[in-house]
Order: sequence, then structure tokens, then C-alpha cells
Amino acid sequence: MPSQESLVWRRPGEIVEIGFQRASVVMMREAHSGLKRCVQIRQVELSNVSEIERYRRWQEFQPELATLEFTNWRERQQGLHLITTLQNLPANTPLLLWCGNNHHAKKAGEGRIPMGHQFQHHSSINPFVIDQLFSVKFDPADDFMETEIVTPFSEELARHGGTAGLLIEELPLSFARFNFQELGDDALLLSAQNELE
Repeated sequence: MPSQESLVWRRPGEIVEIGFQRASVVMMREAHSGLKRCVQIRQVELSNVSEIERYRRWQEFQPELATLEFTNWRERQQGLHLITTLQNLPANTPLLLWCGNNHHAKKAGEGRIPMGHQFQHHSSINPFVIDQLFSVKFDPADDFMETEIVTPFSEELARHGGTAGLLIEELPLSFARFNFQELGDDALLLSAQNELE
């Protein structure tokens, strides 16, 4: 793991500002698993429908919505709708998109063609993508990210209010093992709060 001195940490707002300096569209990737969300990323007020009932309704339609063909169609539609939205806004209007899991990805893979790729392909706009998933704890039994990332940088994260970001282009070679370029990310945010609730 690289030393603290070799990394240039930035507050989340600074990362977003850099994104808008480079592109008119910034995509932020958030973590979710079913109805669970990472608290550090956003607070969601649930309606009075119980979580169990929401999950039951979601599962009812899941089999037909989970095919790769339907997923790629949906991703394409999302990308095209975003392009239409941009075309209806005044020129050079900045647009911040909040994307769940891998919808933001600018690179296709394993038959999946995500919304970020579709958007970039059909609009010729290279969005600036910020990944917020890297330190999220999807599996409570897996402490790899806690050990490898959160704990070594806990002081730096605390200095930035618990969440701080790094530009992918500035990462030292020791971070190559994490394959950040795989999805086409431009920046990542790490946090001290990583539980899904």
C-alpha cells in the first residue's frame, strides 16, 4: 500500500468540481444491494410500506427483468433518455447523474452494455465518472477493504470529514491491482462509513 504522502486527497465536492471542469456530465456511482443502501452515500426515507413488502414486490418481477437482453435494452433506453434530457436543456448545462452499481460504466463487458457506455456511444460525450463503491462493505464477513484501504487511510479520511476522493490518473502503481480502469472510472471516493443498511 502506498504511503499517505504519495496520494492527493480531495473532498467529494472538489472531485465533482474537477469533473465539471472536464465534462458537462458527471456520473456518481452509488452502492445498493436489493433495498439496502450504504448510509455514507445517501439517506433514503422509506414510505410506510415495510421493507419486506417492497422486497417481495421486487422479487415478483425479477425473473423477467433479469435477462441480459432486457438489461441491455433498459441501459440503452436510459442512455438515450439522458441524451434527450441534455438536448432539451440550455447548451453547456452541467448534469450530475446518480447511478446505482455499474450503470455508470463507460466500458462494456461480458455481454453487458451499461448505460454509461450507451450514453457515451450515442452522445459522443465522455462523462466524468466518480465511483463511490470501492470501500462499501457488501459482505459483513469480508474485511479486505477495511484492512487494505479504510484502516490505513483512516486518519486522512477523518481529516476530510469521513469521506475523501482520489483521481484515478493520480493513483500510484501500487493501486493497479484494484483495476479501477476496468469500468472507465475517473475518480473514486472512500469512506469510513461503509455498512449497507
